[in-house]
Amino acid sequence: MKPFDEAILQSTKDYIEEYQRKNGRSPSLRDIMHAYEKFYGVSISKVQRYVLELKKRGLVSYGSYEGISTSSVLKVGKTRPTLLVGECVCGTPVTAIENIEGSYALPVEIFGDSDHIILRAKGYSMIEEGIKPGDFMVVRLQNYAENGDIVIARVNGDEATAKIYTQEQGKVFLRAANSSLKADGNKAYKDIYPEGEWDIIGIVDNVIQKKK
Repeated sequence: MKPFDEAILQSTKDYIEEYQRKNGRSPSLRDIMHAYEKFYGVSISKVQRYVLELKKRGLVSYGSYEGISTSSVLKVGKTRPTLLVGECVCGTPVTAIENIEGSYALPVEIFGDSDHIILRAKGYSMIEEGIKPGDFMVVRLQNYAENGDIVIARVNGDEATAKIYTQEQGKVFLRAANSSLKADGNKAYKDIYPEGEWDIIGIVDNVIQKKK
């Protein structure tokens, strides 16, 4: 029997592990064959021979009926499709709940099983809560809030803003989280005291930071 090519053995092992990390499952022998077609050609049996050698060395778990096993910690858990629906200005309210830009699968184990949307933050009025321009705010859809919650509120019909829901002395207002002052000493980012009809779209319960 021909000796094993150690470089191909290592490459096959690396490929299996990377595939598992990215996909939450193991590649098939055919996937490996196509990935290293220059070496394996169209021989599934040759791929199997190398995988069996990796098994013999204790580097992978493999059964002829089960295929290559995947560690339970790498298996994909339950997810919920979540829509990215544009930008939400963290400052002066602006129309935000408009165009759907994409759909993303959020893991239930991390984000919960409630309905969510994703909004991209814009502006600097929430930086003291760690929300910077370009960050993704994961918003749990609900029409109520508790004092101190970061809410997405619709003001003046269809304008949306991210602010801290605040109750003080019987009054409710939307507080900015940036204490910066203008040259005249007034707040650069004003709190919002809604007039007329307004409603809460949801609560920001997670923030995904934008890569620098």
